[in-house]
Amino acid sequence: MLLYTVIIVASYLALSIILHHYLFPMEKVAYVTYFKPGDQMNSITEGFNQTIVSVDEWLDSRLVIQPHASGPPEHVHTDFDETFTVKEGVLSVLINGEHKFVKAGESVFIPKGTAHKPFNKSDQLVIIENKDGKKSFPTKFAYYLKQLYPIIDDMGENKNMLKIAMQMSVYGNDMDTWIAGPPIIVQKALRFILAPTARLMGYKNYYESTSRPS
Repeated sequence: MLLYTVIIVASYLALSIILHHYLFPMEKVAYVTYFKPGDQMNSITEGFNQTIVSVDEWLDSRLVIQPHASGPPEHVHTDFDETFTVKEGVLSVLINGEHKFVKAGESVFIPKGTAHKPFNKSDQLVIIENKDGKKSFPTKFAYYLKQLYPIIDDMGENKNMLKIAMQMSVYGNDMDTWIAGPPIIVQKALRFILAPTARLMGYKNYYESTSRPS
C-alpha cells in the first residue's frame, strides 16, 4: 500500500511539474507597463508606504516607514543589491543579525545575499529617497510586492504561512525574497514543487482587487 502511495505521489509531482513549468507555464505580466509614477504600494503589516517615482526595468520609489513599524521579516535577495538613503528620521536595519542605525543624510548598502531587515524603532516617520540616479529594486520584484501586500494585510494578525508559501510559489524566483536562515536552494526547490498544486488550488500570479485567494 505504501509503495502504491509513493508511486502515485511521485507520478503526480512529475506530471504536474512538467505541465506547469514547461508545457503550460503561467503567462508573465508586462512588469514595466504595470506601474506608473505616483502609484502606491502600501503594507499595513510592515508599516511601509511606497510611492513610485520612476519606472523602467528598475523602479525608483519613495519609502515612508511608519513609527514603530516592524518591517518585513529578515530576508535575503539573491539577484540584486539594495541601498537605503535616509532623508528624514532614523532607520533601523538588521544586517546579518547586527542592529545598525542610519540617520538622515546617511546611506546603508546591502549586498545581494545579505540577510537584512529594515524597520523603524523610533516614534518618528522615516523617509527613504534615492539619490544620484540610484533605483530601489527590479520592477518585476516590485510587481510581486504590490500583489502580495494586500493578501498578507487581509489576513490580519493571524498570518496563514501555508497560504503565503503557496502564493509565493506561483510567483517563482521572480519574487526574489527568501527567508534568512533556511538554505535558499531548499526554498527555491519548495516553490518549484508547490507551484503546480498552488495553481490547481486557484492561486495566480495576478489578482484584481476583488479576486484574491480566500
